[in-house]
This record gives sequence, structure tokens and C-alpha cells, in this order.
Amino acid sequence: MSKVDIQALLQSLTLEEKVGQLAQITPNFFLEDKGEITGPLHDIGYSIEDLNHIGSVLGTHTKEEVIAIQKAYLEQSRHQIPLLFMADVIHGYKTIYPIPLALSASWNTDLVERVSQYAAYEAATQGIHVTFSPMVDTVKDARWGRVMESTGEDVYLNRMMSAAMVKGYQGNSKLDENYDAIAACLKHFAGYGYTEAGREYNKVDISHNELHQFVFPPFKAGIDAGAKVVMTSFNLIDGIPATGNQWLLKSILRDQMAFKGVVISDWGSVGEMIPYGVAADGEAAAHKAINASVDIDMMTNSYLKNLARIASNDNDVAMKIDEAVLRVLTLKQELGLFEDPYRGLLSRYDYQFKQEEARKLSREAGQSSIVLLENDGSLPLKTQQKIALVGDKVKTQDVLGAWSWVGRTDESISLYDALVAQDIEIVSPVDADVIIAVVGETSEQSGEAASRTSISLSEETEALLDSLRTFKKPVVTVVYSGRPLDLRRAKENSNSLVQAWFLGSEAGNALVDVLYGVYNPSGKLTMSFPYNIGQIPIYYNQTVTGRPLRPWNEDNKYVSKYLDAPNTPLYPFGYGLSYSEFKLDDIKVPAEFTREGLTLTFTLKNVSERVGTETIQIYIRDEVAEIAQPVKLLKGYVQLTLKPDETKTLHYTIPCDEFAYINSREQRVVESGSFEIFVGTDSTAPCAGKTIYKGVNYEIK
Repeated sequence: MSKVDIQALLQSLTLEEKVGQLAQITPNFFLEDKGEITGPLHDIGYSIEDLNHIGSVLGTHTKEEVIAIQKAYLEQSRHQIPLLFMADVIHGYKTIYPIPLALSASWNTDLVERVSQYAAYEAATQGIHVTFSPMVDTVKDARWGRVMESTGEDVYLNRMMSAAMVKGYQGNSKLDENYDAIAACLKHFAGYGYTEAGREYNKVDISHNELHQFVFPPFKAGIDAGAKVVMTSFNLIDGIPATGNQWLLKSILRDQMAFKGVVISDWGSVGEMIPYGVAADGEAAAHKAINASVDIDMMTNSYLKNLARIASNDNDVAMKIDEAVLRVLTLKQELGLFEDPYRGLLSRYDYQFKQEEARKLSREAGQSSIVLLENDGSLPLKTQQKIALVGDKVKTQDVLGAWSWVGRTDESISLYDALVAQDIEIVSPVDADVIIAVVGETSEQSGEAASRTSISLSEETEALLDSLRTFKKPVVTVVYSGRPLDLRRAKENSNSLVQAWFLGSEAGNALVDVLYGVYNPSGKLTMSFPYNIGQIPIYYNQTVTGRPLRPWNEDNKYVSKYLDAPNTPLYPFGYGLSYSEFKLDDIKVPAEFTREGLTLTFTLKNVSERVGTETIQIYIRDEVAEIAQPVKLLKGYVQLTLKPDETKTLHYTIPCDEFAYINSREQRVVESGSFEIFVGTDSTAPCAGKTIYKGVNYEIK
């Protein structure tokens, strides 16, 4: 079919056909025997006629499945409107890359974009049109399992990562001209990352100021990058579920952010307004969701069983249905589905996906995501050293992480396999030169529905690390996890400590590259690692208090502090070591700046004998504002790779808009005043000087 006039197509649809375009179900509905209404169709209350009107499907994983469903659907479709196929392509499809929290530790947006591009390409070859990614929720509580799917606690970095992932998934050309790309879906709008106590699907209580300053900007960055879809979140905002929240979805998303694309509910969240107690039944839930401009109801029958009846007596709802259907049809048009419902599956993808290139990229991404937390010189290892391997993760292939549902663990590389492939001599701890302890979480211990009240290593693991002292050998501890853990005991018992996350298909090879210095670690944390669990939520950009703890008042009981632990984390945001050493010097902060922005100058020198990469981070603090401000906010960074003894002087400009804050009228404004500037290699960077904005006050629309 060629391009169609979607306005004319919309007008030709019956009300029931329109509503069908707004319903999404899983593929098993289409693949079961249609001779009798049983199984999923029976459970959700759909008839075969209902099925013939459905607009989209989530969760297919092979092109054969997509082709079969699309072909059968089109054979009975009166208007030949193709199905949309969506899936969770979170950090790869079959080839798995580091989890997003790990990948963000690379601080490398070019790499993130390339990874997203390859993930999209592989998914597209299997018939996926839309990915439910990126997750751009700002997160602060490591007890919440879904922090692994985020890019961390900082709003500036999340903005950069959001835009990079959208560009990677969707490519640089139109989607109907590039079948290697797929549409991106920003999620979860909004506030899901603030779930109380880190407990999944729990209450969220968040101020509008917090939303505007820390939660909304990554979504706006993704929208500005061209994201086609936004998914609602499960939580309440101001006591109203996000999926039925008109202020959130209409006033903020549609009006302020000017989002014109498709809004989809998360799984079942339209129907979940009933147990929330804000809707009496499916009809009321559907009414609230369509009024809030939710276009697609994922996996409930609220729309399909109620909207047509509501619209027959309510012209306003009928108009909203038309608007929603038009957005869905527009997305199908943009994807080229009316021209080719299979997006090349019957012709273009008769070749093999470039698996070797993808695995190479997975290894590169893994190298860049690893964070070196401690090192007394025990790393990098030498190939002639004899090593002992201990811990329950030595041979594990459980290195993919959550949301790797198409990836195969039996095709992933364990650390043990990678070491054996390098002919490294593995001996007992008694005979070893170095002991490597490989410990951490399983992939099932992080991700959705994986909240934890304790984020320490297991008692058995900590006992093992304690026992290794008796060998009086250097201990290198490698930690797999999908979240920040309490690593205090691991730190005490390790000469070197490596945060290995879940690195994907090439995890073992990437780790060996770092452990043996083939790759010089450069990763930096994007979430703070707590000193203990009692500090959580802990994050670097906390709002200043009226009684702040200072070096000169530590003995004063009546300041903001704990009696039994420091205020600071074990490892702060932005932290990460290298095998190289760098000297940051000659930092110059102008005394004032104008609308053109603030240009800093600094010099970085590699004072070691090894090529290395350092990430220089720039933070600001607004000294006086109408609303109390964070103690520090990241506003820029630059990564420099230097040869031994090489020096680079850099001029870095922070745009004036980055000095904005949210005032009491929920306006993003830049106002004249004084700012502290911090420059360093993590969020504990010292103040490098003060500067004054002397330009005209203005609002950023």
C-alpha cells in the first residue's frame, strides 16, 4: 500500500474501528486457536471481532511471528491498517549491551547513541517498530530495582543521555526511509523514580518544583530529539494516577512540552485506576484516561469495551477519540507501514544481522562502563601472575541483567571463560599471586518488581571476603549488580574494587580487558553509592539546609548530620579511578558573565606513563534565589584522552540557560546574581571561583 490520506482514512472508520486502534495486546491473543474463545481472549473479554480491530501488539520477538500476525490481520482488515509492533528493547535485543545505568557511567553520549542504533537495527530485523526505551526517570533510591534501567541521579546527564538514545534508536533520517531505525518511547511520565521507600508501584509524593527542576527536563530533551511516543507512569501525582492526570499529560506534556506524538499507558495502568480508588469501573477509568489524552490502552479492555459507548453519548469524548486515532495513524504513517506493513521483513532483511560488529560494540561499551572504585596498584594485572578465582559469580553467565529477554545467557561470556581464553594460569588461593573475588547480585535481583530493603552483599559473600585476609595476598573484588550496593565491607577487604554492573553479552571479555590494562578504566558513577543503607535516598544534588554540616561545626550536635554515619556517600556521583594520573590546574573563572554564557578555562595534564581518559565535571551553585537551591548541580563536562605527559588547555562555555532555576510560579528563569563554580573529577569538586550574572533577567519558555 502507498501513503494514504490519514484524515480521510480516519473519517471512514466506524467508532468501533477507531477504538480498536487505541488498544494494545500481546501476540498470544493472535496465535491461539480462534475456534473457541478461551485463554487470553476469554480472560480479557475480547471477541474475535474485537481482535480484528486491534491497533498494536507488544512483545513479539521473531520476524516470523511478526510476519504471520501481520499477514493474518491484514487479510481480514477492512481498511488494511497495519498493526504496530512494540517491545522492550532496553539495552539490546539479542546482542545485549550494558544495562543503562552502567552505560551512563561511560559519560559518552556518542557511544550511547551507537549502542542504541545497533539495538534498534537488530530489533528492526525482527519486526519491532517501537521500543519502550529510553527510561529517563531521574532516580535517587538504590532500593528501587528499576534504577538499573535509568541513567542515574543527575538531571543534566539524564538530558544528554535521553537525547542520545532517541537519536540512536530513530536515526538521522525519516523512519519511513530508514527501516533500520525504530521509534523511541520516553518513559515513565512522570515521577516514577521517586517511588516511596524504593518499593515498586508505591506512592509518590513530589512537589511541582521538584518535577519541573529534576523530573521533566530529560523528557523535554527526548521530545526535542524527536521521540515519537511517551509512556505514562504507574504512580500518583497530586493524588491522581499519571494515566488519568490531565494536568500532567495535557498541561505539561501536550501544552508546555508541545508533544504531538502518541501517549501510551504502561501495562494495565488504565485499569489500575480502579484499585487506586479514583475510578469505579472500567468505563470510568477509560473516561479519565482519554480525557487526559492517553492514546493507547496497554493490556486492559477499558478502552475497547467502553469508549465507543461513552462516545455515542458524549461528543467531546468522540472528538478526543478522533484525535487519539489520528496520532496513532500518523505514527504508522511515519514508520512507513502503509507503504510496507512488514518494513522490509519480506525483502531487505534476507541477510544476517551484523552479529560480529554488534558483539564488538558490546565489548567496547562494557569496557567504558566499568568503574574502578579502589586500587592500591594491584591493578592492572600482569599476564604472568598466577591468579585464584573465588566467589559464586566466577563462572556465571548471568551477566546480561534484567530486560534482556531475547538475549541468551548461554551465549554470554563469563569472566572465567574470558580468562581461560587468554591462557591465564588459575591456581588455588594458597599458590596465587593475586586473588580475584567475583561477587554481587543476580540479574533477577534488579529490574522491575525487584525492590530490596537491604542492598548489601550477602552474608556468605561478606564472610568470604573477610576470610581472604588470611592468605595475605592482594585481593581484587569484582562486583556484578544492577544498582549501587553497600560495599563498605568489600572496600575494607579489597586492594582493588571493580564495579562491573551487568555488562551484557561480552561482559567477561570487557572485564579481562580492564583487569589486565588492555583498556584503561574511565567510567564514572552516575548514582551515589551509600556508606550504609540508612543514608538512602542519597544523592549529590541535595537542597541546602538551614543548619548545614561544615568542617568547622562537626562537633555541634544541632546541625544536619547523623550520629552514627557520615553525611557523605561511600562513593559519590561522578567518581571513578583510572590507571593514569591527571593534574587539573590553571582553572580560570571570569568574574562575571552575560547572556552569551560563562566560558571557563582549565588545563589538564597526564602525569603518568599510560594513555588515559579523564572526565572533567563542572558544577554550579546559585548562592541566592527565591527558591532554596541544591548545594551543587552538574552543568557540563568534557572527556579528554591524553598521552603520557600530554597537557591540554580547554575553554568550556556553560550556556546562560543552564543557570536557570524554577521559581515559585513554576517558571524557568535566569536571574542576576552570584554563582559558585566547581571544577573537578567528581561531585566533590572544590569551588574554583565565583561569578556574577549581570545580564537581563529572562524566562525560558
